[in-house]
Amino acid sequence: MRWIAAVIITLLWLLPIAIGFLALPASAGGRLDLAPAVWADYQIYLKNLGSDEAYYAVTTDGLGGAPSGCSLIKCLPNAGGKTGATEAEALKRCQDVSPPSRTCVIFAKGADIVIDYEMRPY
Repeated sequence: MRWIAAVIITLLWLLPIAIGFLALPASAGGRLDLAPAVWADYQIYLKNLGSDEAYYAVTTDGLGGAPSGCSLIKCLPNAGGKTGATEAEALKRCQDVSPPSRTCVIFAKGADIVIDYEMRPY
């Protein structure tokens, strides 16, 4: 009976690791799985895109995202003391609206998508 308990305890210990591997973003294999809601938000970003530099960041699981750019938000000085969007600002905004365990990447610079993605029905 002890071996059954040992097997169960081992499986319970390995379960979070297995779930972590299953939850790896598609970008780990080269492609980001993007949720329809994030794509809809990106479309709003595109409609509000002006001539200023702008970025759109998404979580690596494709379930969250956030824009950065003077035409999209109130333009405040960035860390360098200048106004204007930076990649770091977009990543920070994405991190701010996402759960702490999620990582963000730059999805678009201006209107140019810079990462391979696939739409997923969620």
